[in-house]
Amino acid sequence: MHAYLFWYKRTYNEPTTYCYVIALSYKQARLLWFKHLKNVVGYCEDYAMGYSDVIDEADFVRPHYIGDILGQDATI
Repeated sequence: MHAYLFWYKRTYNEPTTYCYVIALSYKQARLLWFKHLKNVVGYCEDYAMGYSDVIDEADFVRPHYIGDILGQDATI
């Protein structure tokens, strides 16, 4: 299991918001990311098409479930 880091901006003037997606593979993380953008965030001016960073499960501080999408201030 990995935590993939994605980002989005609602408008170009807003600061960038980062999200960690917990998934088994990049393909699964990308699917969960685009579902989150569509259903939760809504319209965005700019967003990540691919992940920026990956954290392995061995480095997690707390246990997480597959499909969790955590904000930029979350403890991974």
